[in-house]
Amino acid sequence: MPCGCCPPNLGGLCHAFAAEMTSLQGNEMDSYYNFMSEELIGADTFYDYLWKVDWYTHFLGDFTGFWLCLNNKVMHNEAPEPGFTDRINLAYKRTSAGSTVDLMAKFPRDMLLPEIFEERSRPSAFIFTTLHFIGVNYGYVVLSYGESGKVYSRNYVKWLRTISCALEKQRRHILYNDAVTDAQVRDSLTGLLNMRGYVRIMTERCGKFNDPKKLLRIISIDVENLRGINDTYGYAEGDKVLQALGVALSGAAGENDIVVRVSGDEFFIAGVIDEGSFDDVPSRLSSVVDSINHHNQEYGVNIYTASISAPLTDRSVLDKLPYEAAYQRTLTKDNHTKMHKTADVSAETFDPEERQQVVRLLNENLFSYNFQPIVSAKDGSVFAYEALMRSGEEFRLSPLTILSHAEALDRLQDVEKCTMFNTLRFAKENQRLLAGKLLFINSIPACTLPDADFEQLYQLYGDIMQNIVVEFTEQTEASSSQLKTLLERSQRCGFKVAIDDYGTGYSNISNLLTFMPNVVKIDRSLIMNIHKDKRKKHFTRNIIDYAHDNNFMALAEGVELTEELQTVIGMGVDLIQGYYTAKPSADIVQEINPDIAEEIQEYNLQSENRRTRKTYFTGDEREISLMALDLDSYTDIIVNKMEYTLTGNKNYTSEMAIRAKDNIDCRLNLVDINVHNENAGASITVGQNSTMTLNIIGTATLTGGIYVPAGSTLKIIGDGTLRINSASSQTYAIGSGFTMPYGNIDICMNGGLYIHLDGEKNVAIGGRTNDGSSYIRIRCKELVIEQMGKKTLGIGSLLSGADVDIDDSRVFIEHHSKTGLGIGSFSDPCRVSIKNGCADFKMSGDKVGGIASFNSCGGSIQMSDVHISTEFKAKEILGIGADKNFGEIIMNDCTFDSLIEGAESIAFGSADCEGTLTMSMCSGTITVHSGIKTMLGVKPENLISDHCIGLKFVDDP
Repeated sequence: MPCGCCPPNLGGLCHAFAAEMTSLQGNEMDSYYNFMSEELIGADTFYDYLWKVDWYTHFLGDFTGFWLCLNNKVMHNEAPEPGFTDRINLAYKRTSAGSTVDLMAKFPRDMLLPEIFEERSRPSAFIFTTLHFIGVNYGYVVLSYGESGKVYSRNYVKWLRTISCALEKQRRHILYNDAVTDAQVRDSLTGLLNMRGYVRIMTERCGKFNDPKKLLRIISIDVENLRGINDTYGYAEGDKVLQALGVALSGAAGENDIVVRVSGDEFFIAGVIDEGSFDDVPSRLSSVVDSINHHNQEYGVNIYTASISAPLTDRSVLDKLPYEAAYQRTLTKDNHTKMHKTADVSAETFDPEERQQVVRLLNENLFSYNFQPIVSAKDGSVFAYEALMRSGEEFRLSPLTILSHAEALDRLQDVEKCTMFNTLRFAKENQRLLAGKLLFINSIPACTLPDADFEQLYQLYGDIMQNIVVEFTEQTEASSSQLKTLLERSQRCGFKVAIDDYGTGYSNISNLLTFMPNVVKIDRSLIMNIHKDKRKKHFTRNIIDYAHDNNFMALAEGVELTEELQTVIGMGVDLIQGYYTAKPSADIVQEINPDIAEEIQEYNLQSENRRTRKTYFTGDEREISLMALDLDSYTDIIVNKMEYTLTGNKNYTSEMAIRAKDNIDCRLNLVDINVHNENAGASITVGQNSTMTLNIIGTATLTGGIYVPAGSTLKIIGDGTLRINSASSQTYAIGSGFTMPYGNIDICMNGGLYIHLDGEKNVAIGGRTNDGSSYIRIRCKELVIEQMGKKTLGIGSLLSGADVDIDDSRVFIEHHSKTGLGIGSFSDPCRVSIKNGCADFKMSGDKVGGIASFNSCGGSIQMSDVHISTEFKAKEILGIGADKNFGEIIMNDCTFDSLIEGAESIAFGSADCEGTLTMSMCSGTITVHSGIKTMLGVKPENLISDHCIGLKFVDDP
């Protein structure tokens, strides 16, 4: 440090400090902009944490594989093993095939890593590193750079420390949730102990399980006619019976006994008794029924019981004995039922082992589920999934077997409860995998959840119920009150309803209006060989037409042949499900076989069921559903109201064109619409001499652009997200494209605007000319433009000067084209102003420009308080300026992070150096790798630089 005798070199110190600051603004672990620690620690769930780890693997460089291998159950163990468990959970992996998160995938420890044993054509090195936090050993991670011979850097050590710290936060959160769950030992309805409470208390009472003279006695109790009480008097009355029974059982139990409610109408009394002692509890149970029936005159309650005991010599008796007692009680109940059957009815036969397995499935809720994709009949995209019940590898019972035993056990209600809670929990925990797609769930309406259970379900999963479809068969045994309850809950909570197996038995088409479903599933008995059967064709077409006339979606179930697929598509079916399109899988399949999807698209093109043009004119109503119009065969809408709302379903694509009439000032609210009109022209057209305000609510997706004619104005507002996609030969997103002049474009969104164009020639925002006075104004939280083609323009005008203002926006423009320009004009001088935001450019091709005027002179480019990041890779590059005589460029308080790589490059200005460049308070780094390059294409006397000490040019040939 200077002693003070001589003045310090402040300029040099500032330059060194700025250089140090700049070095910390990259994208590595040391960067000021590295929020990896905050993101991982802030993850809501362990699943979310693993996907955030996936995002931050870009810090690891060009690796070929990364695997996160955790000790089995380490996240649920308060005192994890110091070493490694026998089985390892492969929780996360990232390879060239993509990323996978699987909390169930396990392998033996001695394998180290399954990928090591895969066949490969070239050698590969694997680097193993333990993953730990102080005294907690989580397992290990594996990193591979293939055959490159690379090893990890110090950044990798920091990276691992970050993920281990955040992993410990997740572990403690999971342990807390486990503790809360374990603490819930009481049944909410009766106040009795649940199975968790039974295990906890009896474990303490039974000691070391080494006393053969002590017996664990279980008395299993089941209410015979609870289902009939629920059907006749409602669930509230059934709940009263269960509460009264709980009180009565507690009174009949021994002094040291505990009373447990298992589920539904099943209870048991547990206690420890001496071998050979008299147990009077079973005899006292007869008074239980009397005490309940004494206070009720309308109906009587009956119970079945069975008592069983076993010596306390093994802890497993705690788990086994309740099941064995329940099994004995079921046999008693079955025998009693058979005694009341007529002699000519053959006795029921069943597999006792199967029945015990089903009892265990229900008591421990051991169900698993497969998911079959339901696909769009238009393009083969996955529209939804159906959750299909499975018993898991341990039992291998078919769903029909499970339901048959459950019915005999009078426990279909438990199947319904397990199904609803399990599948909705899966839907909530896997929202990212489901990506907003619907989940179909099979219901037993005759076993509708009681109000208390449903309210608990709604409290836990109400926020995702709009993505749930509850299926039930038309020939259900449910009472009218139960169906009414289901439909009322649907309207209140937002889940959808589907009629399953329609077309079987005595299907009545008028029932569709009674149930008012969202989807009708046409039974596979009608779909099988439909291409050969005229009667099936006729009946199926009537169902589809009737569904469309009443705003239902029609789903063809059980499609197994390409001929069946072609036939139902030709009839206009909306959705397809079957082994031909996709089989059920334990995993969520994001897309079906591309060949099958292409086949669906081809059949649509070949179909003779094409719609003729049908126009809907908005009337006195204030809003309408696009799906309803689409299913009613409307092809376009003309808006003639001052304000109107179009509602859609982001998972359903409407083939529709939206137009405003001429000479109108209107506001159009777009709520979760998904419109496709690419082949026929614009998705939305602003009328001549009109002003249209689009208010984006939710997510609006347009395939096909928004046409803004000269003399008209488009305003886009709202907090939602707008996505515009097109792949036509000459296309545009907002404006007029390559053939017509465009009008005024004013984008002022709190949400995001995302544009993706892939065509020979395309313009994102703007068009051929601005007709002399048109402007483009953008104020958008995030604007992302991705374009591919031969000639591409992001924002501006092709054949005239562009007038562009961008304020308080983050703009990202990516072009991969022969000739591409981010912002500006291809022919005339442009006026561009960008303030208070970020402008990122990533462009490649033969000739590319960032903010520029090609083939023109003059113009004005002004930038203030903007962070500019560029990656240009092309033969000829023009960063900011013009081909010649660039006019004026004024940049104030701008930060650069720019890379320019090309044969001939200009960072600022023009090749002839004609124009004025003013730079004030600018900083950052501009790196140019080029054979022929011009850093500053301006004459020295026309360059004004003020306080730009932090701005560094790197000249790298």
